[in-house]
Amino acid sequence: MKGLPDVHFGKVEEPPVAWRIVGIVDGEDDDGQLDTTPEDVIRMLGFDPLELSKEVTEGGPGSGFYGHAGRPGEVGGSAKGVTVMGPKEIKKKYNWKDGSADKLWDELKAWGGARGKLASAAEYQITKGMDEGFFVKQGNEVVATALIDAKMLKGSVYVDMLATKRPGFGKRSMAVIAKRAAKLHKGIMLHALPKAVGFYEALGMKKIARKVTGGLTPFKMPYEGCLRLATAMEAKVPIEELEPDDGVFCKRVEKGQTTILKGMPKIIT
Repeated sequence: MKGLPDVHFGKVEEPPVAWRIVGIVDGEDDDGQLDTTPEDVIRMLGFDPLELSKEVTEGGPGSGFYGHAGRPGEVGGSAKGVTVMGPKEIKKKYNWKDGSADKLWDELKAWGGARGKLASAAEYQITKGMDEGFFVKQGNEVVATALIDAKMLKGSVYVDMLATKRPGFGKRSMAVIAKRAAKLHKGIMLHALPKAVGFYEALGMKKIARKVTGGLTPFKMPYEGCLRLATAMEAKVPIEELEPDDGVFCKRVEKGQTTILKGMPKIIT
């Protein structure tokens, strides 16, 4: 194999210039955070990254993270009567010694079908301190659950057991997850159940493999996509209509299931 050509810029009759170092002046680094984002950068990204740093604070007032869920029909903001409980608050409110966790488990199981199985399993793992996760509540009623693994993958948080009691809370749950991922400077990865594939496509997530046994489809959203979702940018279509009617969105690949995906982390056996 021949070497790469020796490329130079400028007029042919002029002597070659070491273009790699032209214009470089020794001095202080210029990669510090700016006080304001340039207008051309905001236009290019479609959002102001500095606004995210103000909004994405764990449990902070108006954060849209643990403690707030978003305006009805939107992602982010404040929703009347809708809140989000993070893992610390969940473990404090629901425990197995006084029976409060048992009571909630029964309530979640009563959702019925696959949604009840996923929601009750998520509650067990969160209250036992086995996994990070959150609940979306409407008033005193838990209406959505999800688990988040922020350590398994290097560049993404992995989402598991996202389930809702009724339509309208899938998008809000994904907004919470996006803020968690954005805070960690990561993207999102999950395995979608068949009825939720259209929902995740409408949300802007991309398939990263054609097929997984068991009917699951792997999806990924990059960090930039999480930024957009976390800063309350609307999807191009009303995706509440695409939420699966059985209320189950994604789950972890189980033992015995396989996927062909180069570089896939060992999350299946």
